[in-house]
Amino acid sequence: VQANSRAEGAVDRVKKTPALVQSLIIGEQGEAAVLAFDHRMQVKTDFTTDYNKLKAAVDDIKIGSSTSALNDAVKTAINMLRRRDKNRRRVVLLIAETRDGGSEQNTRNVVQAAEMNNIQVYAVNITQ
Repeated sequence: VQANSRAEGAVDRVKKTPALVQSLIIGEQGEAAVLAFDHRMQVKTDFTTDYNKLKAAVDDIKIGSSTSALNDAVKTAINMLRRRDKNRRRVVLLIAETRDGGSEQNTRNVVQAAEMNNIQVYAVNITQ
């Protein structure tokens, strides 16, 4: 979840929908982690099946600086997913603007890493 100063409204909306993530995305046997980012990466919770931990992690997202290291955030998520069971579906749900604002990683490297690790990236565009 993008958590920079331009994403405040989107973060507020995400905080209202953790049950949606639990039922529609994770399902009965899935697990999820929560990351927030501006110029830094914040792992709010590692992978868990516990709805209360996920809700607390989402509720703990704080708005930060004006930059948004989008590519670095996706690469962090990919690195976390690479360590998960390869026989399970591995997905990054990115809730962010469409443009990067200060990543060290370039888009090509991030896309290549996702493809090489059989990780799908779905994006929810919050650009206003």
